[in-house]
Formats: sequence, structure tokens, C-alpha cells
Amino acid sequence: MGLQALPIRAGDAAAGGWGVEERVADHCCEMMRSQAEYRCATHPDRYDCADCLIDHCPSSDRYGIMIHNDGGGGMIAIAYCPWCGAKLPEPRESEPDA
Repeated sequence: MGLQALPIRAGDAAAGGWGVEERVADHCCEMMRSQAEYRCATHPDRYDCADCLIDHCPSSDRYGIMIHNDGGGGMIAIAYCPWCGAKLPEPRESEPDA
């Protein structure tokens, strides 16, 4: 039996309490959801936490493997889930910050 994606609203405590937008994040599997939404108690910035592996930008639906370094970090975009192998959504253009 495969893993099932669980819809989590970004503002919910289960999603880390980000409080950004009230949109349902549909991830391909439970492992992707848990990695994309992981928050640790020690590091307020996810890029400072080596336990955070996946970054997901809800506005563009872009997924990537996080790069942790002293220079601020970034991510390497991915097209397939590293755990279940599902093809991830094509990133869409994000709206510019106001």
C-alpha cells in the first residue's frame, strides 16, 4: 500500500504555523509533505537547519533540495519526488513582491 498525500492548510499548526496563505498544499506523498513543511524548534530559519531537506514555494509550486551554507542558501529545483517518484507539478510564474 502506497503513501497518501494529506491536504494541510499552510496556516495550520500541523503545517508549522506559517500563517502565510490559506491554501491547501497537495504534496505527492506523506514523506514529501513532512519534509516540505518541517520546522524545528531550534532554527527559526529553515535554511539554518540541516534537518530541513526540501523547500516548497507555494506561490510558484516549485520544489527543491535545500542548499545549506553560510552564504544564505538556495535550492536545486527538482521535477520528481525523491521518495515516491511522482512527477511534481510544473512550476508556475510567481507574482512579484509588492
